[in-house]
Amino acid sequence: MKTFACMFAFLAIAFLFIFSSAVNAQYIVTNLGNLGGHYTYATSINDSGQIIGRSTLTDGSSRSFLWANGQMVVIGDSNFECRAINNFGQIAGNYHVPNGLTQGVIYSNGIITSLGSEFYYVNDINDVGQVVGYSSSGHALLYSNGTITNLGSAYPSSHSYANAINNRGQIVGNIGNYAYIWENSIPIQIPTTDYPSKALGINDVGQVVGYQGDISWDKQKAFIYSNGELTILNPISNYTNSRAYAINNKSEIVGYSNYWPGYFWATHWNSDGNVKLPLPAGGNAVAINNLGQIITQSWGTNWSESYLLTPVGQCHAYQVKPKADQPIDRLRKWDSKTSSWVPVSQGELSSGKIHVLVHGWGAGLRNFADAGGNIWDSSAGGYDNNQYKLLHSAATALDARTSDDHVIVAFNWLDMSATKTKLPDEAKFSRIKTDEAAGLLREALMSAGIKEGFSGRLQIFGMSHGARVSGVATVQLNDLAAQGSVIVNQLTLGDSPEKFLAGMLGANNNLDNDVLNRINIGKDGDSTFVDNYYSFFGGRYIASPDIVNVELRPNYPLWDFENNHTYPIPWYEGASLETENLAIAWSPLLGDTYQTLSSHYQQDWSRGEFALRDLVTGEPVPIVTKINLPLSTILKQGNVFESLNGVCLTENSPSYWHTSFEKGVNDVAIEFSYQFLIPGDGDELGIWIDDEMRFVIPGNLAGINNYTTSIDISDIDAGYHILSVALHSYGDANASVAVTDFTMVSVPEPSSFLLMGSGIAFFIFWYQRRRVQRPSLL
Repeated sequence: MKTFACMFAFLAIAFLFIFSSAVNAQYIVTNLGNLGGHYTYATSINDSGQIIGRSTLTDGSSRSFLWANGQMVVIGDSNFECRAINNFGQIAGNYHVPNGLTQGVIYSNGIITSLGSEFYYVNDINDVGQVVGYSSSGHALLYSNGTITNLGSAYPSSHSYANAINNRGQIVGNIGNYAYIWENSIPIQIPTTDYPSKALGINDVGQVVGYQGDISWDKQKAFIYSNGELTILNPISNYTNSRAYAINNKSEIVGYSNYWPGYFWATHWNSDGNVKLPLPAGGNAVAINNLGQIITQSWGTNWSESYLLTPVGQCHAYQVKPKADQPIDRLRKWDSKTSSWVPVSQGELSSGKIHVLVHGWGAGLRNFADAGGNIWDSSAGGYDNNQYKLLHSAATALDARTSDDHVIVAFNWLDMSATKTKLPDEAKFSRIKTDEAAGLLREALMSAGIKEGFSGRLQIFGMSHGARVSGVATVQLNDLAAQGSVIVNQLTLGDSPEKFLAGMLGANNNLDNDVLNRINIGKDGDSTFVDNYYSFFGGRYIASPDIVNVELRPNYPLWDFENNHTYPIPWYEGASLETENLAIAWSPLLGDTYQTLSSHYQQDWSRGEFALRDLVTGEPVPIVTKINLPLSTILKQGNVFESLNGVCLTENSPSYWHTSFEKGVNDVAIEFSYQFLIPGDGDELGIWIDDEMRFVIPGNLAGINNYTTSIDISDIDAGYHILSVALHSYGDANASVAVTDFTMVSVPEPSSFLLMGSGIAFFIFWYQRRRVQRPSLL
């Protein structure tokens, strides 16, 4: 299995280069070294960071090696030649026996097991322990559960070779001079457009790579065969031929480009095209894993070397910047006389009963926001705001049920949460900005008078990602310390994304894990009352028994994500207007009803839309665990100082700390603390996973306070990943930030939660095809 994921600590690196490539990736290039001689050939890599191959000793003889954590050690005796390694450390290879023949073997825990005399040569092994290769008579073979199958029996007069096998048991290779794929041991010819052709690699999706054409005619070209279609992979500029050897599950392909005779250069193909890989001397790329790590080979007169290329990315700063205005300009208050939103003045909200409404993801509103549109505007620059009516009707309903000493306020962070489209995979860009928006909400409320000396009462109502903005702001207002703490009397949450569907997108809020547990939740005047209304992406919170959870059951089709998700807003409006004892009637700003509430209610349609029943739940309570997250340093750039529990980055900008970590199947979030020791003007702390931004906060907004937050990792696969911490500068060149206490949060999901029947199947089908009619507004 030559192309599967791995990540590990790069310790005792023999030879290190840093390069940037045309595909916007930055590589660590590690020379694997040798066993004392002048030749090294690496062939395979697995998920544990183990690399195998062959290297010469000082006397010129060669031995198989295992490379891990920067160390190369001999495995087996001089007769053993390793070829491939799977994720369980099983190594498939060939053993030289008398009479000049070889036998296929599996090497595991120091023991060599023969596959039988029929198995002459091994090429690959998958995680199931299935091995492919060919016989001495030139017939493709499959070894599975002790049985050898002749894959070339359908064409006994032709030579056949099995070159690679994926974890689904699909096999690729050749029969005669034609590329084939075997499905359930049945050969199917790959319809190449030239002769001859060879299939050399396959990923778990079933995509096949190889090459076609005769190199002596200067027309050999790499190809990818996917979904019944063949696509030619052109060589890099000024080269005439190409071969593709391996493909990972992200459809990244490696091989070489060359111009005849004999000039080769390792090449990487992806959706952006091809790139010449950064090697000291040409060569070939033989394998790639799911993190994009590449094994390459370079050679010259009387020498050959193998390299491991690890992409660590550029960690470019987030492109969408907040508007350059004062935080208080993000607030508007409702004027019931004109039914419009008007500005809030400095200190204006220092008393009274304040209700703050915080919106969520601005799906498809990027053009509207770029044209200067705010959440309270119906249109801007010729673009309409499809969330305007929700905010308008909510304000109208709250105004109708409250007295003159109540003030309804809206907070705008649409310039940060808006995305170009409504495609679900853009929701994470809104989630990334929630902590920054929370800091702006805190600053806006303080400027408006909600700070030390505040004599009023305060409710913050956050919808969707606005729920996290509201929750984090609640924590920060209570932690102002010398600036004077403010108690948020009520935190109201509307379908805060927490479930499997949002987790698939990396858009979960993770409030239970790192926000609600830092709020003094209760039902008295010195604590925060939390009521949570969930309808689609949200769920029940268990951080405190005093949280009041309300399960809403909207009467919309399952695929109507938008109305299902935003349902808490119209329900809260309707319940406030049509009942005397629900929704706004629960608010501590109106009375003491909240002190008598149960912890869990469910909408009871049998008695009407605005009816609830006290629910004695039989749902299993999730077991949340937190353990210290070990991070293995890959690369430090700029001024980076490691400590036992984290790292400190200082200017000049930028500074990077690239690390690796392992995600388990139940891991949902990474929690960490950060503190700007010197918050320079315009400086920005960012966290990336696999070169994709997951968190960002500017130093001048964070100040010198210590914060704890989390990033959602529900959407990434289990296995090894790269986490990068970066400090960018846009102003003063004196910033310093400490990022510490990295913790992995795990929540085992009940099986019934992961298997929500046909609805989930429909969602996954819809999400993969990216054809959205009425998407959600996370």
